[in-house]
Amino acid sequence: MNKEQIDRVNNWTEPKEFLAENGYRLDEADPDKDTAIIHKRWRYGKPGYEHETELRLKHWPAVCVRFNRAAEPVSHEMLSYLGQLTAQFTVEEHRCKGLGTIVERALAKRVIKAEMIPFKEVEHYNASVYKRSCADEFWTLLRDEQGNEEAIVYLSISDQKPNHSSS
Repeated sequence: MNKEQIDRVNNWTEPKEFLAENGYRLDEADPDKDTAIIHKRWRYGKPGYEHETELRLKHWPAVCVRFNRAAEPVSHEMLSYLGQLTAQFTVEEHRCKGLGTIVERALAKRVIKAEMIPFKEVEHYNASVYKRSCADEFWTLLRDEQGNEEAIVYLSISDQKPNHSSS
């Protein structure tokens, strides 16, 4: 996110009227109440690691949208342990209403307020989100000196022993 985009985020205002008219409200994610459901919905939320999600919700900015005073959030996003926006999720019956964009903008604004620069990753297989992110005026695609798209690759470390037997 560049300076111009940071200014856009800082000038973004929560669409309170839209949210209220549709029974929604923007809220902070509550580590005590929201950890289990956010962890369960997260693609990489593995059983037994809920404490990691709880720590993220306690120590990093995290936002959600709730519906009709419901306890569970219907849309939410948090930060990874590296500080990137991650784990955005909207319950299926609440999708295509702009809630994902709202939580993303609200979280980015909180990240800036915490004196960090917002950034996110989108997996290449997630084509629709990748395409929207590339076209979004709030985001810049990471490029190398030659202007080529940069890719971030993660290696998975496992405690399972590799099978080196030949068949």
